[in-house]
Amino acid sequence: MNRKRIVPIAAVGLALSSLTGCIIVDGTSSSNYKGYGSVERAEMQSIVAANAQNRIGEDTATVLGRYPAELVSLVHSHADEHGRENTVYRVYARERDRSTKFERFLVFRDGRLTMLTDDRDEVPALRDADD
Repeated sequence: MNRKRIVPIAAVGLALSSLTGCIIVDGTSSSNYKGYGSVERAEMQSIVAANAQNRIGEDTATVLGRYPAELVSLVHSHADEHGRENTVYRVYARERDRSTKFERFLVFRDGRLTMLTDDRDEVPALRDADD
C-alpha cells in the first residue's frame, strides 16, 4: 500500500472516532453493550415517572423530550385523507439483569398526543398495517 492511501484512511478513522456517539467495535467478547433499550434500574424508574406526566393534547416535542432519545423510535407516519399527519412512536426499555421492561406506543395527530398505550393492537395504524 502506498503512502497516499494510508493518509486518507487514517484521516477518516480519526474523524469518525471524534464523533459523539460513535461506536467502535474491536471484536472482543467482553462488550458492555447489553442490547437495544437496556437501562439501569434508576433510569427505568425515571422513564416510568416521565410516562406518568404525559397528557392528551401535548405537543410531540414535549412528550418525546421526556424520554431518552435512544429509546424512542418512529414506527409509523402517514397523512390521512383529510391531510392530517398521523405518527406513532414506540418507547422501549428493559432493565439490565432483570426481566422488567417498559413499552409504550405514542400516537400523535398533527403534532398533538391523541393516545398512549402499551398494546400494539390498540393502535389503529399499526393494526391495519399488519393485516
